[in-house]
Amino acid sequence: MLNFGQNLSSVKNFHSINLKNNLINFNGNYKQENGNKAANEEQQNFYTKSDAIRFPKDALEYLHKKLPQTDDERMFPYLTNTVQMLCCEDENAKNLKQIIDFISENGLSENILYSILTNGGINSKLTDDLNKIKMCGKDFIPEFKNDDEALEFAKKGEVFKTKDSDFAKIKTDEVTIKELKISPKTYLKLFPLAQRYMITQGFSGDCFLLSSLNAIFKHPKAKHNILSAFVESKDGVC
Repeated sequence: MLNFGQNLSSVKNFHSINLKNNLINFNGNYKQENGNKAANEEQQNFYTKSDAIRFPKDALEYLHKKLPQTDDERMFPYLTNTVQMLCCEDENAKNLKQIIDFISENGLSENILYSILTNGGINSKLTDDLNKIKMCGKDFIPEFKNDDEALEFAKKGEVFKTKDSDFAKIKTDEVTIKELKISPKTYLKLFPLAQRYMITQGFSGDCFLLSSLNAIFKHPKAKHNILSAFVESKDGVC
């Protein structure tokens, strides 16, 4: 395993030398480019915290602490970009840090991180879920008084609960609410906040299936079709 905080040149790969040089160059460029840059109040608050990530060394130590079992060979193609992103004073840096913290705290596979880095972007729905967890906890699901209120305020494709029903519901379009056959609690067990957007492939050659399900799940009506396949009874879910 790669000890991110130690000498990168010890890795048996010529990319390690280039990586080390890139990090050194980036460190200097970062300080030079940002030396006269006025940070806004939010950025200043974020980067004065005790766990602030300002320079590559901070980022490497942070990665080693949060993901100590990370495979060095798999991480190498992403390491420079990951370090640079963590050091930037922007929303992407905070989002990526939030994702890494979530993976670490919940004992999830680092494959999720590889998948996010490979895709080259962070799903906005994933960051929304992470913010919901931070503000309301892992068991949060939107609640409305009735279907009329849900039609007015719920987002298309959003799963929620109403005070007049024991089952979860979904808004499939601007004028339609569909009741599911599972409770809100069961829905969260099957599709936990944040993890439902952390789809990653293991060793099986099933990328075609995962990508298809992921695409279908983003469409409100198709999402309802998938969720309606689950039926809850006193004996469990089938």
